[in-house]
Amino acid sequence: MIRLILVFIFALAAMAHSQTTIQLKDGKKVVAKAIRRSGDNIMATNPAVDGAAALQGEVGYPLTQIEKIEFQEPAVLKSAAGLLASGKAAEALTQSESAFNYYAGFRDAPGSYWSELALIRLGALVALNRDADAEPLARQMTEQATDPETMRGAQAHLAGIAGRRGEHEKAVEMCDKILKESTKPEIMATAAINKARSHHALKQWESAVLAYLNIPVFYPEQKAYVPTYLLGSAQCYFELSDYPRAKDALNELIKSHPAAIEAEDAKAELDRIARREKALETVK
Repeated sequence: MIRLILVFIFALAAMAHSQTTIQLKDGKKVVAKAIRRSGDNIMATNPAVDGAAALQGEVGYPLTQIEKIEFQEPAVLKSAAGLLASGKAAEALTQSESAFNYYAGFRDAPGSYWSELALIRLGALVALNRDADAEPLARQMTEQATDPETMRGAQAHLAGIAGRRGEHEKAVEMCDKILKESTKPEIMATAAINKARSHHALKQWESAVLAYLNIPVFYPEQKAYVPTYLLGSAQCYFELSDYPRAKDALNELIKSHPAAIEAEDAKAELDRIARREKALETVK
């Protein structure tokens, strides 16, 4: 815990005190000791314009005149994403909080890392079954993010929330749109899984299987979704009376992801298949 706190302190110190470059639309480049947000202005501390001597104090630059702010990429962006991908959603949420709060002040500034951090936190909240917290963040992202892929990422999670509310047709429609327009594998994988879950809930077994199989076929690098696709596809195979494929998926899940929550469900599903096969043998 002490180590984690120290990481936060050093991260905040780096963000607050490292030099930041502001590229203005008129071509001038401003190097500032630190920056902060004040209304529609970016306040630069001791700014040096185009290599000239630094001015003392703060100078405000209207956001409308700024082409880009060259923030240093926060290290937590990759580490929190890695935690989320490995199933450690709570740690990802905790680790990303300080950086997310810092960049919230520069949310609409070109060059801000707010959108990327928001997507990580949104994914973590969903993974932790905290839809009540995830939905407001997702809606804020669709309204305030400037990057289209960030908006699609938020929509992909909103589709999952809609599905969990029982709005499955709406969820499938949202996911289809995202899958058609997005180019980011992590966003498309989220849409594919949520589409599969809604088809599954609607007992549309073949459509569900096809959607689940998007993960190994198109997005195999999205490891966090593998246990979900294996369990979901196996359950659909069972309903389609394809017991060999169901057992293959369940055994792979238990072997390759023994620590996943889905692994326990997989054991129960194997028992269900065994009972079904035994009953069929009795009938013969």
